[in-house]
Amino acid sequence: TPELQAPLMRLLNVLRAHGVVSRIDEQLARTSQLSAFSVQQTTVPAAQIFEGVDAVIAMGGDGTLISLARRAAEHDVPIIGINQGRLGFLTDVAAKEIEAALPALLAGEYSEERRALMDISLTRDSAKTRARDVREHAIAVNDVVLSRGSAGSMIEMLVSIDGKPAY
Repeated sequence: TPELQAPLMRLLNVLRAHGVVSRIDEQLARTSQLSAFSVQQTTVPAAQIFEGVDAVIAMGGDGTLISLARRAAEHDVPIIGINQGRLGFLTDVAAKEIEAALPALLAGEYSEERRALMDISLTRDSAKTRARDVREHAIAVNDVVLSRGSAGSMIEMLVSIDGKPAY
């Protein structure tokens, strides 16, 4: 969004001033017009953003951080959340505090907070084949919502954790 332009430039300035080599998602670079940072040398496709990095910075709100965390899960890469949204329960740094917070973080002044992830599969038992049909699979952070959409009707569910019935 256009609101990210100024905080993103401030973030990149702080990183560059501290000798941090940064990579930028190529789509973000295109939409943010980051030509002042010789973007051609620092952009990578979204699928490669986690390769060989020490950390990833998510700038946005909790939704942005959760979306990135699902993708980062298989790479075991820490995420630094910069809140550009409204509430920011999961993000740690407010966008207005970039210049004060990032140098301290880069100097090792932080505490790591590990979060549990859920590996979710939605299956449906088939009456004909007596087999389980996996309908959806996802990595979940924070919460899981099951919904039939706008139609309000009863559904029968079995919730299990590690193969053991939980509900």
